[in-house]
Amino acid sequence: MANPVVVIPGIGQSKVKSSDGKTVWPFSVDKNALLSEVKSEAAKMMLFRKDKGFSDKIAKIAEGYLDPVSVKDDGSSKYDLKAVSYESYDKLSDDEKRFINKMVPAEKIAKVVGENNFYYFAYNPFGEVNSVADLLDKFISKVKSETGSEKVDLFSVSLGGCVLRAYMMKYAEKKEIGKVIAVESALDGTVTAADALERKLKIDDPVSLLNGIGGKAAQLASLVKMVPKDAYDNTVNKVYKTAMEKLGRNSTMIWACVPSERLDSALSYVKLNYGNIGVEDKVRALGDYTSVFSDKAKESGFDFYVIAGYNRQIVPVVESQYTSSDTIIDVKSASLGATAARPDEKLESGSRLSPDGNVDASTCAFPDKTWFFYDMRHDDAAKNENLLSLTEKILSGEVKDVNSSADYPQFIK
Repeated sequence: MANPVVVIPGIGQSKVKSSDGKTVWPFSVDKNALLSEVKSEAAKMMLFRKDKGFSDKIAKIAEGYLDPVSVKDDGSSKYDLKAVSYESYDKLSDDEKRFINKMVPAEKIAKVVGENNFYYFAYNPFGEVNSVADLLDKFISKVKSETGSEKVDLFSVSLGGCVLRAYMMKYAEKKEIGKVIAVESALDGTVTAADALERKLKIDDPVSLLNGIGGKAAQLASLVKMVPKDAYDNTVNKVYKTAMEKLGRNSTMIWACVPSERLDSALSYVKLNYGNIGVEDKVRALGDYTSVFSDKAKESGFDFYVIAGYNRQIVPVVESQYTSSDTIIDVKSASLGATAARPDEKLESGSRLSPDGNVDASTCAFPDKTWFFYDMRHDDAAKNENLLSLTEKILSGEVKDVNSSADYPQFIK
């Protein structure tokens, strides 16, 4: 019988509610109400070609969204928040199943391991990461009790990689995990988070930035173009400061997203510019563990499988944009150590190079159990049929490594 599977989802894949039942995450933005709220200050700004209170209004609106999920100096939530929890898949309502299937390939996984063997671990993505790891440990105990299994398999996605690390730091010695499948997971954070915390951002030319991002962002370029320079600069500075005060400075979950090699510089920058970091000891403890996570993962005895996207630029808002990635998480982090050139460039050498020469798989922690998907966007993983099929085969035991099947070579286009 297959082990039950526990999914640890990404940042936008859990519903979080306040004590009065209001959903505080993911954010729900009423565009019409938002435009109505800023129209007076916006009109003055456009008329006088000066800020005229526009930046203060935007910062206040940002604070309104961020405060409900903000954290205290010790990293705990400012308010009493709870993630909406779920039972095994066979006990979920149709609405609950629809929600989970939007987030991860739940239906496909449930077919492989059985609906009564599939569980979704929802959590507050801005909660204290060690406390979330404690909740995951309790959740695993519950799953074991309900299923009668000695072990569970973990399926981490994106931010779920940070929770996975914190869990393993505290509970790996319990040996309750059979296998781990890490899909586009922040196994060593992401340069995106490090650049954001150190304010290494490319936002001086907002019109070019929005056009570069494309899609709905590009549609805003014509509006932003009309904003006076001082109003734009003031707005960016005030919103960034609000975000740092409410979350960035003391959110252990956000700090868990910083690559271990960037942690010292990020901590120094934030302390210098935004004051004391109350959670620094917790941050450094997880950072120290993350720096040796590859070795710890090898020692754990778990079967560790990894799937990463590569050859995409990081979102152009950060200075590290020319890093091989899936647009959000750099391939070095998602693969636990693979060496990579800049997107569309080649490495000079390597013992296990991708066909395009961009990635060397030999340097990652599990070179025989890591797959690389060429040009895959972070948000497209849940729709990638090859990836979904591969995860099914890994869960069922049909695929044990990159040599198991010609249908799933190490580098997949």
